[in-house]
Amino acid sequence: MTIDSKPLPLTLITGFLGAGKTTLVSSLVKQNPELKFGLIENEFAELNIDALILSESDSENSEQVWIERMEGCLCCQVNGDLAPKLTELIKSSPHPLDHLIIETTGLADPTPLVAQLLQASPLLNLVRLDGVTCLIDGQNFHRQFADREKLKELTLQIGMATQFLISKTLDLSETQKNEITHTLETLNPTAEISFCEAGAIESSIVLNQEAFNLNHSEKNLLATFKKVQNPKKTFSLGGLKLEHEHSAIKSWCLELAGELNPQVFELFLNITMRNSKLLRGKGLLCFKGQPQKVFFQAVYDQFEFSLGNPWSENELKMNQIVLIGEGTESDVLEIWKRGLENSLIKS
Repeated sequence: MTIDSKPLPLTLITGFLGAGKTTLVSSLVKQNPELKFGLIENEFAELNIDALILSESDSENSEQVWIERMEGCLCCQVNGDLAPKLTELIKSSPHPLDHLIIETTGLADPTPLVAQLLQASPLLNLVRLDGVTCLIDGQNFHRQFADREKLKELTLQIGMATQFLISKTLDLSETQKNEITHTLETLNPTAEISFCEAGAIESSIVLNQEAFNLNHSEKNLLATFKKVQNPKKTFSLGGLKLEHEHSAIKSWCLELAGELNPQVFELFLNITMRNSKLLRGKGLLCFKGQPQKVFFQAVYDQFEFSLGNPWSENELKMNQIVLIGEGTESDVLEIWKRGLENSLIKS
């Protein structure tokens, strides 16, 4: 297909691990069946569980979204030119696209991406940056922000946002909500703030920000240009000097064929995650007696399961788990390997 001369609107979705980015993207697609989306789905780990979740949820609308998967951290891959990747995505789509979405990994510093999307380059004729939406995990924000010396990416994501969507707020008091709002406004006073659940936000709020349109908000545009004028240098946000690095955060991937005993596996989670240094866990699991795929999501010591599509008759039942956090291979990977093996139904 040919590329339209009119730049496509592009929404950048950021947010720390477990904030609900993939849930938000899936909701945006479902709310707009008349639109054709191009999606760059980024994953820090080798296994792209988020892409599997999107593929499951959008299986009935496979013609509506064209997914380009990227391994590794996207923010570390744009030292050259982002234009070829976006051009490839647009050209390879079987139908004309209406909107582009880049969902970054939870460990991404969006500064290099925003810088390239705003600087004078071929990208300006290709795409138009519509907004940078940062999801905030309301339930875990204070815990994450208290550890910001290690989790520098969280503060960088806050600083580059044009919009905050604060999710997981049902159990928060008004005082807690006000504290989160005050912290975000201190670091980034130009961004809009909304409280929501990731799957229940009106798509028009996210997809039509026009945050970098001079006629819409000159203040936002000038503030963002100031932040990204030299993204390779250290800059200050709220008095905290930051440099982009992934610190001690690592990722591990596990795969094991077969069916798991759900009771044994849940017991393993309850014991292991209580004293774990994990920031994030997610996976696709096969439970004995459950005909549907089971998706596993965890943030710190909290975890939950949800059901996906049924396993097909000839499909290999493979358990796949991604773990992100601090620690060594011996005190993280080996423990989880043993946990999976002990939960496996022996034939």
